[in-house]
Amino acid sequence: MKALSRTLLLVTLLVGGVFGVMQLNRLLGSQTSEDSAAIYEVQRRTVEDRVVERGTIESQNTVHGKCELPGWSNKIIAIVDEGTFVKKGELVAELEAEEIDQDIAQKQVELNEAKGQLDQAMKEIEIQKNKGESDVADAELNWELAKLDLTKYRDGDSVAELADQERAIKEAEAELEKIRDERNAIKILVKKGYRSPEQLREYELREQSFGFRVDSEKQRLKVLEDFDYKRKITEFEAKARNLERAVDRAKATANAEELKAQAAVDNAKSAVSLHEAALKELRGIKDKCKLIAPQDGTVAYANQPWFDPEDRIREGTTVRQQQDIFYLPDMQNMQVRVNVHESVVNRIEVGHTATIRLDAFEVKLSGKVTFVSELAASSYSNNKNYEALVVVEEIPEGLALKPGMSAAVDILVGTYEDIVAVPIGAITEHFQQTFAYVRKGGTFERRRVETGRMTHSFVEILEGLEPGETVALDAYQRGTADFADAEREAGGASSPAPKPGAPS
Repeated sequence: MKALSRTLLLVTLLVGGVFGVMQLNRLLGSQTSEDSAAIYEVQRRTVEDRVVERGTIESQNTVHGKCELPGWSNKIIAIVDEGTFVKKGELVAELEAEEIDQDIAQKQVELNEAKGQLDQAMKEIEIQKNKGESDVADAELNWELAKLDLTKYRDGDSVAELADQERAIKEAEAELEKIRDERNAIKILVKKGYRSPEQLREYELREQSFGFRVDSEKQRLKVLEDFDYKRKITEFEAKARNLERAVDRAKATANAEELKAQAAVDNAKSAVSLHEAALKELRGIKDKCKLIAPQDGTVAYANQPWFDPEDRIREGTTVRQQQDIFYLPDMQNMQVRVNVHESVVNRIEVGHTATIRLDAFEVKLSGKVTFVSELAASSYSNNKNYEALVVVEEIPEGLALKPGMSAAVDILVGTYEDIVAVPIGAITEHFQQTFAYVRKGGTFERRRVETGRMTHSFVEILEGLEPGETVALDAYQRGTADFADAEREAGGASSPAPKPGAPS
């Protein structure tokens, strides 16, 4: 604190000089004049610590009207005159939209085609569903018929065939038995001479023939049981199994074709969605061709000092994407952007009150600090300044504040009550010690003092001075004369200071 105070003291003394001391002397009611020396009577007082810096008026909320169209050659076809007051919702500027209209028309055609393909795909999936259901139904019907054919043969036709064959055998055996009986009767008659041997031979041939028939029918029954039945059962079962697999194939095929048709529908829907999104984006871009005022304000063109004449904002100028076209400051809510020197920035806090004096008007406005930057405004300069924002709390009716106006901001950073304080001009520093010149009779003697807090006008005295004593306000000039020889001998290096109390 002491080192900072000494630094500020030296800066103030060097800048202010005698003129600053005399000005301060006229402002203080307790100062008198003796032997043409400015003096001050030491007293306890309340000291306000203030930081005074300069700044620029600006809007708290400035809207930037930007070109949001893609590309580098977007033409301004209309813009209101600079300085025009516009209300929220009014048109400020308009950009050319011919190419965008063409893109929208082309994209609308593509969207209509995509919707047509979607409708066709939706119909195809319905057709495929019906076809698949029909194919599966046919396959299931054929499988059911095959199972019925198997059951019919196993439980009906084969049983009937076996029964017919057994009946045929029995009929052949009955005929054979009948012929045998007739042959035996003829044989007896031949022995008695009533029939001829030829007749007996005929019955024997017939008996032999019916014997062959019985054997043939039995052989046919054996073939039916051992071969035909098994073959047909195997054939019917195989046909039924094949048709069962055909049902599964029909279902799988129908499902695959339905999935294929569904994929076509999904693709068509995606294409429609993409075209709709692209069309929506294009229409959104077209909407951005018209720059509407989002708030009330006075239009200011976004020209920069380095712009070429042909690049300055006007009708016919081409602008690039994200380039500012105009600014729309909120003139009802203003603030001052202040550059604060690094030596005092730590004394300023958000919430500190301030007095704003405008260069353009003989008026003082009340303000409040709302922001103090943590970083210096520029790192390329030896003088580090930090930005602070001071809001204008109330703008008198009829006072036309404009962005860019200069202002001096007086920020109250502290109030120190009931302290011993003297004007800055009453102290001086040499060889890292602080002195004041106290009146003793008709002369002033040098006295070492201990200082505390410092403002831009006063320094707190912790030790060395008492209320009621009188000090000279030209301590810097007196100290320079007192220590001239010592500083010359020291060559700028630190050395013990002369003993205090020497008259001046």
